[in-house]
Amino acid sequence: MLRNKSHHFIKKPFLFQLSAIAAVVSALFILIVSTLMIANYIQILALDPVDQPELLALREEYAHSSEMDPEMIARIRALDFLSRKAYFTSQTHLITGGKLLLGAAIVFLVSMRLAGRWNPQAPGPPQVSLSKGHWSRQSLLRELVILAGLVLMIVAALAALFTPLNLPTAEELAAELAEDGGEAGETVATSEEDIVFPDWEALQKQWPSFRGPGGYGRARTEKAPLQWDGETGKNIRWKTALEAPGFNSPVVWGDSLFFSSATDTERKIHCYDTEEGELKWELQLPAFPGTPDTPPRVSDDTGHAAPTMVVHYPFVYAIFANGDLVCCDFSGEVVWGKNLGVPENHYGHSSSLIAWEELLYIQFDDKKNPRLTALNAQTGNVVWETKRKTISWASPSIILHENRPQLILASEKDVDSYNLSNGALYWSVECLDGEVAPSPAWTKAHVFVGQDYSIATAIKLSEEGGTPAGEAVWEWDDSLTDIASPVGAQDYFIMATSRGEIVCLDALTGEDHWLEDYDDGFHASPISVGDLVYALETNGDMHIFKASSDYELVARNALGDKASATPAFVNNRIYLRTHAYLWCVEEGS
Repeated sequence: MLRNKSHHFIKKPFLFQLSAIAAVVSALFILIVSTLMIANYIQILALDPVDQPELLALREEYAHSSEMDPEMIARIRALDFLSRKAYFTSQTHLITGGKLLLGAAIVFLVSMRLAGRWNPQAPGPPQVSLSKGHWSRQSLLRELVILAGLVLMIVAALAALFTPLNLPTAEELAAELAEDGGEAGETVATSEEDIVFPDWEALQKQWPSFRGPGGYGRARTEKAPLQWDGETGKNIRWKTALEAPGFNSPVVWGDSLFFSSATDTERKIHCYDTEEGELKWELQLPAFPGTPDTPPRVSDDTGHAAPTMVVHYPFVYAIFANGDLVCCDFSGEVVWGKNLGVPENHYGHSSSLIAWEELLYIQFDDKKNPRLTALNAQTGNVVWETKRKTISWASPSIILHENRPQLILASEKDVDSYNLSNGALYWSVECLDGEVAPSPAWTKAHVFVGQDYSIATAIKLSEEGGTPAGEAVWEWDDSLTDIASPVGAQDYFIMATSRGEIVCLDALTGEDHWLEDYDDGFHASPISVGDLVYALETNGDMHIFKASSDYELVARNALGDKASATPAFVNNRIYLRTHAYLWCVEEGS
């Protein structure tokens, strides 16, 4: 018996009309989007932000000009920025168009299928055309329309696939433009003469970076004050009130002291006279191309100006939480500046800068792209860049072992040693874990690192086949530092914790000689001065003790203001930045 299948040919006019309208609308949308994508492809081919004729002409004119023209630099910067913005906007439109095209195609196919379902045609005698070949022409026309639509979609898809997306990065472009004075889109160096930067001997006579020369906490001054009192003014040469938010430490060169400050709306560099404590100048940074309108989220303990500046005469350099990096001279004029991109870092960027010969080093710890970058200190152009495995909140140190300099960095997993000239990795030791903030220490051919809730490790330096090598030789897992960096003092490594403990370990064996408890904790890093160690407590008290196997307190001096920044020791003086004041301590004042 034949089954009744007549219900298969029941029409649903409303649903048919709805699906037909959806099919027509999606077809028109496909036509429009495909056309726009093809046009966008042609536009991108014509728009090269690096080789724009007007931009190239300006650069050529700038390269052959005999002196710096600030107006021309501003025009180059503005035109370069607008070209890049248009280029990346076109790329965004292309990617979005591809997604919309795919979605519209799916809607079209589904709508056509539903239209056929809700408007079925019962089988019957073939219709007779009023003219010969009518139905053949209709069929051919439908096929041509469908074919044209498919061709248009394929061309649009190919346009998206083959659109050039390899625009040089700002760093790559900087290297290409080094010959004509700097990169358009940035503030560039104003000096055409080669700068002679200070050598290692000159650096040791100043306090150029976080924790002093080399960044490992050892002062080169002959002596430092032993007695002072913030309340009575004893041995206080000067005291200057501050309104400058930031936890970075002061750096000193000659008669100039520098530090930075920042809020979520402004970034500043401050320069003070070391003799009288008077403000020489204050520079508020301009916005560089790429400077974000919205500041990054940072913790209260880090802030927007955690990294300590570096002074590398005749320039000073500062970096901020939003990725702005600036070089200025000793008169407060911007030499060059750029934005490196906002680092994705949940506490905020805190790694300090350091310099050596003609290079400025940036430990840029972004979760997505952690890297160590060396810039030409005069121009800001990238010289080399090395990828890092993981991030940290520590700062780099430069040590000289067997008269060979090494750049030492700590991460959340490793301690790494790099060649300062080309970024080649000398050695790497996996010995850390967690959120590493303390920076490496060094003494007696041993590098020392530690982190609370992890372990501390001593790494012995050696040479293997003429190449520096490092090997972990002992560990310590009690009373570990979490903020303040350890220091190598004579034969010992000293650690100060935020819980108020100071521990002394033998540098060669790891033997614990003593542990002392204090009233408050330590955020500032202890500094080695001769055979003494200076440790600044968060309440503003400075504890001075012997670097020896037995604890021997030499002096305890109070300032009367809370302190987080590491002090600077130079020319028999101590410069301190507390929360509310800038201080100079000198015996006999």
